[in-house]
This record gives sequence, C-alpha cells and structure tokens, in this order.
Amino acid sequence: MIDRVLAAIDGSETSTRSLETLIAVSADLKSPPDIVLLNVTVPMPVMTGMGVVLSDDVLQDYYTEAQEQALKDARAKLDAAGLKYIERKEVGDPADLIARVAQETGAKFIFIGSRGHGAIGSLLLGSTSQKVMHLTQIPVVITR
Repeated sequence: MIDRVLAAIDGSETSTRSLETLIAVSADLKSPPDIVLLNVTVPMPVMTGMGVVLSDDVLQDYYTEAQEQALKDARAKLDAAGLKYIERKEVGDPADLIARVAQETGAKFIFIGSRGHGAIGSLLLGSTSQKVMHLTQIPVVITR
C-alpha cells in the first residue's frame, strides 16, 4: 500500500511536471497517499573577507521567500486535486535532505524532477535526482 510519498519541489518546470505525475498517479489509486511536499533551499555561500555581512534575520527572510515562491503553485495544484499534504522546508544540500526526509517520514516513493533550478551546476556535479537515487533505497520517480 502506498500511504505516503515525498514530492521534492523547487519551483522548476520539471518539479512541476513531477507533481502533476504524482497527482495523476494518485487519481488511479484506491486511496490517495499522504504527500510530504518538500522544498530544500541551497544555503547562501559564506564569503569571508568580503566586508558584507548578512544577519540571520535577513538570511531567514531570504530562505522563507524563496521557499514560499517555490511551493506556491504546488500547493494550488494539490488543493485543486483534493490531496492531503504536509509541508517541509529545509535549507541545506538538496539530495541529502530529500533522502533523509523521505526516510524520516516513511515515504514509499520520492517524486522529483530530472533537472531543477540547479541545472547548470548539475552538468558539472551531477543532478540532484541522480544523487538521491544513490542515497536511498526508496524508489525514485524522476520526471523530465
């Protein structure tokens, strides 16, 4: 029984398509799963010696605004579909946190886009979705 799934959302087109896939799959299930709607924001780099200091409040406001923007459309789609969800907002390494939150919440599947807002960096370092597949035993549904 698929009772809980994790949807990793960064506001990109591929994460939106991943959520739409999850919504379509949920419609075909006897009982729709509870959804963990997760956004992971990459931390701002710390540049020492640059003479610019951002307070914790300014950084927190930045993270909150970025997370709200990324999750806004996802919330609307899930609400329109009548699906239950809880939100998790994290700051850190996306692949590590997606795998960890999926494990912590008992997700049976992870839905993720193939390339998100970090697409340019992933050309050099590998995509977040690929890293998630290597970090967890939970099945990962990757959408293009």
